[in-house]
Amino acid sequence: MHGELAELVALAAYGSSFLARPADAEPPELFPAGSVFRFTNTVEFRRRTRRLAVIPVQHLVGRACAPWYADLRRRGATAIRLGRGDATPRNRELASYIEAGFSGGLDAAVVVQFGDGRRELWSGHWAVTEREHPEQRIWCVTFTGVSTSETLFEGPTLNAAAHRLRAALDAAASLAAGRPYFGNWERVFRDALALLDSESPSVPYHPDLLPPERYGIESWRLLAAAGRAWVFGGMGSWTDVAMDDEPSYEPVTTELFDAVLDAVLAATNTRAESATSVHGPAPY
Repeated sequence: MHGELAELVALAAYGSSFLARPADAEPPELFPAGSVFRFTNTVEFRRRTRRLAVIPVQHLVGRACAPWYADLRRRGATAIRLGRGDATPRNRELASYIEAGFSGGLDAAVVVQFGDGRRELWSGHWAVTEREHPEQRIWCVTFTGVSTSETLFEGPTLNAAAHRLRAALDAAASLAAGRPYFGNWERVFRDALALLDSESPSVPYHPDLLPPERYGIESWRLLAAAGRAWVFGGMGSWTDVAMDDEPSYEPVTTELFDAVLDAVLAATNTRAESATSVHGPAPY
């Protein structure tokens, strides 16, 4: 799965689980031990406000996840979700599935709902700051929160997302089938399809992406399939494929991209209070 998207998924999922727990519960800490921050050396959370409704002010909330979660609860947060929308800062000059191959290219962000009706949009900015880090923790990420009145798309139901992703993967696999040098791509799409029916789905590279006590197997299946189907990137990716003779390539790829993100949104935002976990206890 896209590394930046994985961080946003984990922030929203563990945050939702935290807010559902008693008020005296300890906030989870995902950094630096969580798999989503494996290549990250620094995390900051900053909130933008306006003094006297005019002067921009930026508040440092914390340099870890737990202080951010604690601050949200203290300020009356009631829900943390993942969303997509035009309010999220990103370059919009390229097709969405191409732009996703660049840092900051996704239109995804964390949306925080407060009890008094206020909403905040938290988006990330990633920068390479330590190229020679001995543990490959080359990235620094700053999550910035701003008040918003924009409506973000938070995904369909689990069933609708699974149906759309299955159809999109079938179309992509059929497009790759029988073409010279495309056998590996067909296997990727078929593997992702198989994960939609797996009894023990695991998200590639991120087995701790969701807190297991809150999410059931349907969410894990969607995220595992979406993770395997993430073929959008730079050189060597499906997006880099030359298929000029095939007019269906662009619509099939566009639909696959949106279906994958639908799956991620649905899996992250669907509440499962009595989830039958396919994983062990939460690591945080």
